[in-house]
Amino acid sequence: MTYYKKIKGKNYDKKLLDLVENFTNKKGDGRISLEDAKTLLEAVKDSNSYTDIEKSTISYIRKNYKFTESADKWFRTEIRKWAASKSKSSSKKQKTSTKEAPQEENLNQNSKEEVIPLIEEIEGTEKIIPPPTIPKIDTNLINEDLSKEKPKANFLLIFILGVVIILVILLLLWQPECSKKKEISKQVEPKEKQEPISVTEKNTKKITFTKEDLEKTKLEFHKGSFKLTEDSLNTIKKIAELLQTESNLKIKIIGHSCDIGTENFNKKISIQRAEFAKKLLVSENISPERILTEGKGFQEPILPNDTEENRSKNRRIEFQIVE
Repeated sequence: MTYYKKIKGKNYDKKLLDLVENFTNKKGDGRISLEDAKTLLEAVKDSNSYTDIEKSTISYIRKNYKFTESADKWFRTEIRKWAASKSKSSSKKQKTSTKEAPQEENLNQNSKEEVIPLIEEIEGTEKIIPPPTIPKIDTNLINEDLSKEKPKANFLLIFILGVVIILVILLLLWQPECSKKKEISKQVEPKEKQEPISVTEKNTKKITFTKEDLEKTKLEFHKGSFKLTEDSLNTIKKIAELLQTESNLKIKIIGHSCDIGTENFNKKISIQRAEFAKKLLVSENISPERILTEGKGFQEPILPNDTEENRSKNRRIEFQIVE
C-alpha cells in the first residue's frame, strides 16, 4: 500500500491529501469547513507524531486549498498547539536518551530525526517565535509564508487600476448621452429661430390638416434612435399649425418601437421618441401643458416584427386628441 504521493518530485502524505480532496471535491463552496478542519487535525494526530512529511503536506494543503475564515483561524491555533506539544515531548525524550546513552554521535542523529514545530502561516504582523529547545528553523516554510504576503503589497496598485477602469466605463457611457443631446439640439435649433405665426396669419391661413388627419398620423423613426425621417418632420409642422389654430386642443403623443433589443430598452426609447416630438412642437410655440406623452415599447405593433420593413412601421409615434 502506498503511503506517500509524489508531487513535483516531492513526497507528501497520501492519506491527508485524499482526505482534503474529499472535503472540497464538488461539496459546498469548495472550501474546507470548521468540521473538515477538525477531521484533518485528528488525522494528523493519528500517528502521534508530527513528521517532516506531515508538516510538508500541511504546508502544501494550506497553500493549494481554501479554508473558511473560522476554519483557518481554528486550524492554525490547534496545529500550533499540537506542534508545540510534540516539540516538548521530543525535548524530554532527547534529555532522557542523553542520560542513558551519552554518545555524541547518537545524540546528533536523534536531533536530526525529531520534527521541529513551525507554523507556516504568517499574516499581518503576527510572528511565531519557536521554543528555545528547537534546534533549527525550517526556512522553506518561512519563505512560503512571506510569498503569501506579496499580494497584500500589490493591493493598492490593484485598487487604483480598478478605479481607472470604472472611470473609463463611465466616460464611454456618458458619450452616447451627449451625442443624443447634440442630435436633439441640431433638429430643434432651426425651428426656434422661426418667427411665431401672428394671430392675423392664423385666421387667414387655410388649414389643410384636420383633427381626423391628426389621429390617423403615424410618424416613423430611424432604427435604434429617436431621429425622425424627413417626411415626419414635415408632418410635425402641419400638426403645429393645427394646434396654433385650435388653441384649446390638447393631444397625447404615444411612442412605439420594434422588438429589437430588451423590453426595458424599447420602453425607454419609445418614451424618448414621444418626448422628442413634443420638443419639436414646443419649439413651434405650442404650450407644453397642451401635450402629454407616453411610451409603450414593442407591446402594440401594427405589423408582425418579421421583416425590416415591418419593423420600420412599428417604430413610430401616434397622436390622440385629449378631451
